[in-house]
Amino acid sequence: MQIGQARLAEIRDDLETALVARDAHELMRSLEVSSILDCAVMAAHASRVLGTIVKFPCASDARLAAPPRSAICR
Repeated sequence: MQIGQARLAEIRDDLETALVARDAHELMRSLEVSSILDCAVMAAHASRVLGTIVKFPCASDARLAAPPRSAICR
């Protein structure tokens, strides 16, 4: 667990020092990456504190609950 947290800290340092956004689209993508990294850090910390695996819901989980496309496009 400590190795994972150390790696996440390295990734955070890389983002803070080397990330460049040349336009608004890249800026939004970089903010998305930062948000995902925040969730990963929280999950790693919670897993370490609780001693169990902690999962945060992903966007893909929300898509699974959506109705089939054929039901929407009638």
